Amino acid sequence: HILLRLFPQTNLFQINWTLAYISVAIGAPFIVLFIHALFPKESNPLIEKIICGAGLLLSLLVMFTKAAIFSNFLVIFQILPAAAIIWGFWVTFLAVKNKRPESKPVFIGQMFFLITLANDILFTNQIIHTAYLFSFGLVLFIFFQAAVISLRFSRYFQTAEHLTHNLKQEVEEQTVELRQSNQRLQDEI
Repeated sequence: HILLRLFPQTNLFQINWTLAYISVAIGAPFIVLFIHALFPKESNPLIEKIICGAGLLLSLLVMFTKAAIFSNFLVIFQILPAAAIIWGFWVTFLAVKNKRPESKPVFIGQMFFLITLANDILFTNQIIHTAYLFSFGLVLFIFFQAAVISLRFSRYFQTAEHLTHNLKQEVEEQTVELRQSNQRLQDEI
């Protein structure tokens, strides 16, 4: 949008719409892969492959056609991220149900994201008359994901410190035991 305002005489229309549509096509697989990384036990590999494959196909459509062609598939470009979000929402719901660590903040962030996505789809199709809210939902989604990643990193760091400390103690204990065993063997010899 900035480039269009700075250089209105150039034909940036195609570039603008290509970037917009390809970000949607690529975004859905990234959502699926991210949710899988968070909750692999609740994920379904078949659904992940379908969403990632559809994202790849739509990306290829955008890269090799003009906006006049790929914009005719707007509904599919709206359904794909909605399907990815709904799938991620379901996986996260299962993670909350199974009491996985950090699943609740992810679920809350996804709720904001899903609501704003639904709002924008309905607004784009002139079914409701609100405003575009997707960017706010995305910011909240990213905030909650960042919080979860920070919590996990902190927990892993604490675990690493704990293991390091325990390892030192174990090595010292085993060294003492080996010395005692050595001494007993020396005494027997």
